[in-house]
Amino acid sequence: LPARCRRCSVTDRHAEVIALARCFRFVREVPAASNGGRWVEAIQRVGGTSTGNPWCACFVSIILGIAYQGKPPLPFTASCDVLLEYARKKDWLTNTPVVGDVFLRLRSAHDADHTGFVTSETHPWSTIEGNAAESGTREGVGVFELRRPKGTEKYVFINYPNEGA
Repeated sequence: LPARCRRCSVTDRHAEVIALARCFRFVREVPAASNGGRWVEAIQRVGGTSTGNPWCACFVSIILGIAYQGKPPLPFTASCDVLLEYARKKDWLTNTPVVGDVFLRLRSAHDADHTGFVTSETHPWSTIEGNAAESGTREGVGVFELRRPKGTEKYVFINYPNEGA
C-alpha cells in the first residue's frame, strides 16, 4: 500500500487522485449547461455515455482510471447508482468523509444523484467534482472545487482500496 502522509490519513495514492482531479479544473461545458463540449464528451466516453447526459460519475471514472493506470478500484460508469451498489457489495461505504474518498449524494438509500472526490474532511468538507456548478447544483457546467454539505443533503463515502481492481 502507498505510504500515508505523516500529518493526516491521506495515502500517497489518494493525494495523487486529488492532484490529478485538480488538473481538470479547466473543463467547462460548451455551450454552458449542455452536458457537452470537447473535454466533457471525452470524459463521458470513459464512463460509457454521450453528449447531453450527466457526467459526474464519468469524471470519477476517468480520474481513477488514470490514477490506477487503467485498473481502477471502481467500475468505469456514468451512473452514481452503479458506484453506490458496487461499493455497498464491497463493504466500502462509510458515513465519515476522508480525503480522497468518493462522495455520493443520496436521494434515498439506493438512489445517488451526484458524485465527486473529498478534498478536505473539515466540516463543511470540500470536494472536487465534475458536472458541477459553483452553486453546488448537480447539473452544472464544469469541474469545480466546492464546500459541502449544502442544506439537508445526505451523503455516503466510498473508501476504496489504494490498490487497483
